Amino acid sequence: MNPLLQKIQLLLAGEPSGLARACEQILTSGSPALNSLELPLKNTRDIYYRRAELNAAHGHPIEGFDDLVNDLAAEKEPTIGIQGVTVGSRKFLLFTTPDLSRLIGILLFPPRVESVA
Repeated sequence: MNPLLQKIQLLLAGEPSGLARACEQILTSGSPALNSLELPLKNTRDIYYRRAELNAAHGHPIEGFDDLVNDLAAEKEPTIGIQGVTVGSRKFLLFTTPDLSRLIGILLFPPRVESVA
């Protein structure tokens, strides 16, 4: 497994939430694709506070926004790492310190529905 994915797996294993268990299961269920980026804390707050409002307006299909908003509000790290992991139709985002030493938050997306054309 890719060293970054190994770090992600360790972060998830250290988190006691059911959301982390679901993400850990997704991570180990197939061949994960990883996309990473870093954003300043202020930009991350601006983007994900607004996305949390939109998620609430749509009936909360994405799990983890309530905790993420609270965690970002309390965060002091100036830069946030966002790790996007996709395995098949499943996707989750981890919000971490840039060096992946600490997990800040998790978003778990509902499975994508593959269209049949």
